[in-house]
Amino acid sequence: MDFYDEPKFEPLRVLFENKPLDDFCGMSTNEIRNLLYSPFDNTSPLKINATIDDDTLNAIPFFRLTEELLKIVQREDSMKLTSRGELPKKVLYELYEYKFIPEDFIEAGLSKLNKATDVPSIMTAHHAARVAKLLKKVKGNLLLTQQGMMFLKTEKRIDFFLKVLKSYTTEFNWASNDGYTDLQVGQFGWGFTMFLLYKFGTTKRTKQFYSDKFLKAFPNFIHMISLHDDITPEEEFTYCYILRSFDRFAEWFGFAEDCNKGFFPKNNDNVIRKDALTKVFGFEV
Repeated sequence: MDFYDEPKFEPLRVLFENKPLDDFCGMSTNEIRNLLYSPFDNTSPLKINATIDDDTLNAIPFFRLTEELLKIVQREDSMKLTSRGELPKKVLYELYEYKFIPEDFIEAGLSKLNKATDVPSIMTAHHAARVAKLLKKVKGNLLLTQQGMMFLKTEKRIDFFLKVLKSYTTEFNWASNDGYTDLQVGQFGWGFTMFLLYKFGTTKRTKQFYSDKFLKAFPNFIHMISLHDDITPEEEFTYCYILRSFDRFAEWFGFAEDCNKGFFPKNNDNVIRKDALTKVFGFEV
């Protein structure tokens, strides 16, 4: 029997696991465990607000992108995908015109929209919707599922958003979106990133600040990074974490805003939380 498993030490174990820790920015070991492994369960310190109004949903770009994609597929009844299994160009154009998540190079006229990979947000919305079983591919055609049809009903809009959020964070593989490690850097622990933004996001802080806080809490993530001659593991981790956690999650979902506009996001770009974060999430710590 392990020393701390003996009944007489149970009060000490409970006390230790519920003690706020500086490395976790005030969360306890118990809270962190629940946040990491069961973020949407009742035991998690992360709480979804009971009511989310339409104004908030309309301020969540990735949800709006997914919503319009499903509406287009519903309108078309059956959409023929390209030979590579991607959305046809006319649908890419139609979705991009909403400007939910504009691409800097396209907006500046330095590149054109020709294929799905030119707009990662649209490509991701398509793939994530299939992972969530909102859309399905049948003989080269994209179709709405029964679940997808149900979520397009007006009264199901909040449930639709929660489906998109939960599927994106727990089912869709963020690593499929970039050339970094296949391991879940950024995705595993996304709830902690939301907690950091919730706690510190009222003040402009650099993305590097959040990366450092995350790595301090979970230093073993550095071992998931491949070694390169021209970059340190810490730098590689930071680039990967920021791209996945901020550029393609917190900002896509309208939870944070990059205050430094430019073609090439940098680690020292300032970021601030947006209202959608506190209207969707709460934390009990």
